[in-house]
Amino acid sequence: MVTPDALRLKRSLQLAGLVAASALAVLGSVRISAGIQGSGLRSLSVVGTVTSVGDDITVDDDTYSISDANVQIDGKPGNKSQLHPGDVVSLSAQTSADGSQASASAVTFNGSVEGPVSGLDTQSGSFFVLQQTVHVNSDTIFGAGISPSSLAGLQNGALVQVSGFANSAGELVASRIDQGRSGFAQVVGAVQALDATRRTFRINSLTVDYSGAAVDGALTEGGAVAARGTTLGADGTLLATQVEVLPVVRGAPNADGRIEGLITSFASSAYFEINGQPVAVDANTKLKLKQALGLDVHVKATGTFDVNGVLVASKLHSYK
Repeated sequence: MVTPDALRLKRSLQLAGLVAASALAVLGSVRISAGIQGSGLRSLSVVGTVTSVGDDITVDDDTYSISDANVQIDGKPGNKSQLHPGDVVSLSAQTSADGSQASASAVTFNGSVEGPVSGLDTQSGSFFVLQQTVHVNSDTIFGAGISPSSLAGLQNGALVQVSGFANSAGELVASRIDQGRSGFAQVVGAVQALDATRRTFRINSLTVDYSGAAVDGALTEGGAVAARGTTLGADGTLLATQVEVLPVVRGAPNADGRIEGLITSFASSAYFEINGQPVAVDANTKLKLKQALGLDVHVKATGTFDVNGVLVASKLHSYK
């Protein structure tokens, strides 16, 4: 049997799972107990795609009150008006024991990548942003200002912000594409080829120069970061002004979790990873599978974290 520790040792240092870690990361810094003493409430960690925003927020058809939530957008304080259907977000929440009511205390959104479009290929349904491959499918939502609402509404050089999940190859499958901001670039991923002397590292094929950046946290090879800047060098290097080290994520023991994403590592149908989050399936898991489990299958797991940070699924749903 493949153990959780053995599987984690096999992880790639590529982006797979770490784009979604930008959404997961806030959960690692909120270490709350599984139950709120004497209240009958349970702590809940959520990662998923927004389906609607109003007085409340709906993520994967589950609704959460956000009236008292702290909203963070790309590392800065924000508000719910900046959230849209298709955005991949993380929530720290509390839920009633039966799961029927939930209230979020924190909502975090980090764009997976933001910058200029290049290599636009409408036939394959793909393009590049900051040397990250982006795939578009029939479920991708195009924001206001992109007309027509398809790849035909983009052109090389256009500024876009992409939200989505990374597949097992480290390529983004876009859930939403919006117009990007002038003078702002961002990419989330794993640190590779860290050079502390030259103060550079790579995220997939993108070189990041952090010599002029404020670094929040300690950079390590393979660690997840959000790199932000305002300028690209002549060779395409991102000249970062800020590098945020994203914390290692594991849900608190006995806390509840609802995790949506792509299967980025697959040992078996009983043990795999969603966005890098280990998930275990057993005889008690209720399955609703529209396709067989495997690499890059889009799924949602609902369950409880064990002492090793594995989400033991009580329900598992796969999307077609």
